[in-house]
Formats: sequence, structure tokens, C-alpha cells
Amino acid sequence: MVRNRQYDLTPREEELMDMMWQANRPMSRAELRNMPVERSWKDNYLPVMLQALEKRGLIQVAGFVREGKTYARQFVPTWSKAELFAKSAAEHLEKDQLPQMLEAMAETSAGELDTERLSNVMAALVRESKGKANAKLLDRLEDILQEVEEA
Repeated sequence: MVRNRQYDLTPREEELMDMMWQANRPMSRAELRNMPVERSWKDNYLPVMLQALEKRGLIQVAGFVREGKTYARQFVPTWSKAELFAKSAAEHLEKDQLPQMLEAMAETSAGELDTERLSNVMAALVRESKGKANAKLLDRLEDILQEVEEA
């Protein structure tokens, strides 16, 4: 399986990103290591994952915090989970498949509209595609997003 896509996450990277999204604040390596959650990776793998995520632009340094006698970098995700999902999906799809993806995401197993999820993903897609996609598609996405938010 080829995995050279910038926005794809390995299962371990996804676990780490979930921890950061849930914390919703800048976190140092020590804070991430000491979080009381079950994880599938060992502590010594954490710096490797942080470096890889930073190199791919998925996390960024948000500041520094004093830990003992030294200063440690604090990291935050560059995008929300919905935005990262939209970027990953865009890497996997052909341009003409976007409407099909939005329709599929709009339906839950019960056939009802999951408005919060849809609006988050659509907002991320609109922000990501400004100036890149055709204006007609962007206008339609913005119209749908507005309809969902008003409902």
C-alpha cells in the first residue's frame, strides 16, 4: 500500500492527533507522554511521530514552556479534525468526485442529514479550495453550507 500522501495519518499518528484535538491547547512532548490514556505506541516513539507530523505541516510549534531546567516546545494541530479529513479526502478524489463525496457524507445509516459533520467538512472544503476550484462549485457549496446552518 502506497502512503505518500501528506494528509494521511497512520493509526498511531491519528491516536496522537486525537489526543491533541481533545486537549484543545498547546502541549509539550512531556504533557503528551504523561496523558492518562491508553495508546498503542511506546514513549520513545513520540518524538519520531512529532517530528514527522511537524515536517508534513500537520502540527506546528505554538510556543515554549519551562520544564525543569530547560524549555520545551509546545505543539498544536495545524487544522481541526474536520479540516484534516477534508484535505485527506481531496488528495484521494478526482476533482469531479467532490459532489459525490458530499452527498455520501450527508447521509447517515438512518438516511438523516448529519448537519454538524457536514457543515464542518464543507466549511473546510470551501476554505481549502478558495481560488483553486471553479467559482460555480464554490458558490454551490457555500449555498448548501448556509442552508445547513439555517436548518
